[in-house]
Amino acid sequence: EKAEEVTIPAEIDGKKVTKIGEWAFDSEHIKNVYNIEVNNIKKVVIPEGITHIGDFNFNNLKKLTSLSLPNSLLKIGSCFSDCDNLKSVKLPEKLKVIGGFSNTGLTSITIPASVASISASTFSHTPNLKEINVNKANKKYASKDGILYNKAMTRLIMSPAKKTNVTVPDGVKEIYHNAFAHTN
Repeated sequence: EKAEEVTIPAEIDGKKVTKIGEWAFDSEHIKNVYNIEVNNIKKVVIPEGITHIGDFNFNNLKKLTSLSLPNSLLKIGSCFSDCDNLKSVKLPEKLKVIGGFSNTGLTSITIPASVASISASTFSHTPNLKEINVNKANKKYASKDGILYNKAMTRLIMSPAKKTNVTVPDGVKEIYHNAFAHTN
């Protein structure tokens, strides 16, 4: 089947869907179990009520351009990797954990105030990423000039791939070991 959209149901047999387990929508799984050609998927819709997306879901969707995430979402596992045409994502305001989006077409991302954990591989291998912005009310992270730091601005966590000139602020005492990996 040549589906262009995957919409996760809000209910299955009268029971609310709240989590997407690991590997549930891995690209090979989508192809083999659901007989959907993943190369055609352009849109993924996650309904309200879903709180967690487990690891290894929705990867390698090369034509994915639209991703709808619910306000109820609290955790994104290692997902949405290798989605080359995914250029923008609006992260939900209640989101607490981000683990996905490596090797995508993202050009910028804004981290909500609620986020308390960002995986080391999040946004890695993302060649078009120009800036990582953090909501000023976030208690764990900050950004300056589009670069991700801890809130105290003592640790540089990640510089986007498109950054070509970086001035490290005086108070930075530590630069994360992959902070400049895959940058221009």
